[in-house]
Amino acid sequence: MAGGEYVCRSRKLAPYAVLPAPLVGSLTGLLAGLYPSLRAARVEPLEALRQ
Repeated sequence: MAGGEYVCRSRKLAPYAVLPAPLVGSLTGLLAGLYPSLRAARVEPLEALRQ
């Protein structure tokens, strides 16, 4: 803090910029987990144990 001054800069975030973040995060997680789970569902259990 040059000169001993305290400067507080507060910015207001627009709701349209903040609200989609959890949606995008949830959608990304869902898609990232969906592909491996669908692939694993097609594998026979005995075949998976043999490998």
